Parts: sequence; structure tokens; C-alpha cells
Amino acid sequence: MRDIKELKIAKGGRSTVASLAELDKLEEKIGAALPASYRHFISEANGGHPELDTFYGSEGSQWGVNNFFFAGDDSSVESLVWNYDNRPFDSSSKFLPIARGGGGDLFCLDLVSGQIVIWLHDTQGDSVRLVAENFEAFIDGLKENPDYI
Repeated sequence: MRDIKELKIAKGGRSTVASLAELDKLEEKIGAALPASYRHFISEANGGHPELDTFYGSEGSQWGVNNFFFAGDDSSVESLVWNYDNRPFDSSSKFLPIARGGGGDLFCLDLVSGQIVIWLHDTQGDSVRLVAENFEAFIDGLKENPDYI
């Protein structure tokens, strides 16, 4: 996985460190262990707005990451726990929202397969699309979008 610093994540004045206790609390809440690569990411970055924010998928698809959610302060709409508790889709699913995309789409970690999917908020029927096979591939695939410069 690429160096997290390459993403140039703006923190918005928050602490950049997620404690082990916060990560353990999150895992207890979701009833699953986080992939090691995601634990590393959240302990280093812990939320924020990436400058490298666009994932280009197959078939010409592209999705932008507005912000990654953070561990801690569970009452904030930017926290991992708040977004897990307030998932707008089937709450029995094993998806952990990890980032918000444009217009309210949610990037989610599939807690069973480890894949990254996107929940498209305005799509009827099958509103979940595969983005990357794992978190490492997702992070490695983020690029700067020249349209946003």
C-alpha cells in the first residue's frame, strides 16, 4: 500500500491519531476485525479530505472521495461509528462506511470479503458497486482528478 502521506489528507483541525482503544472499540461495535491495512490507515490518517481523491474503475467509472471518516467522537456525522449506526441501507449488511463521496454516496468496507464497495444513494435496485478488491488496492488507486484542480 502506498505511503498515506502521498494522499495529502487535510485533517480539518482534528487530532491525526486514532488510539488503539478507539480502534478496539470500533471493532467491538461492528463485531469484526478490521483489515490490518485499514487499521494502519486510520491510525495514521484518522479521517480527513484527500487531495488524491478519485478512483478510476473499470468500464470508465470514476468516484470521488470527499472525506474519510474518523475513529472517535461517536456523535459526529464524520465518525465511523455514527456512519455505521446510521447506515441508509440494510443495517444487517456487513458494510462499514469509511468515506463519503459526491452527493451522499458512501464508500464501504465489506467486513466479510474485505472489498471496497460504493453505495450509490440515488440508484434504484442494486445500489452497491464493487470499487476495489481490498483496501490496499483502493488507496493505491486514488489519483488527483485534473477536473478539480
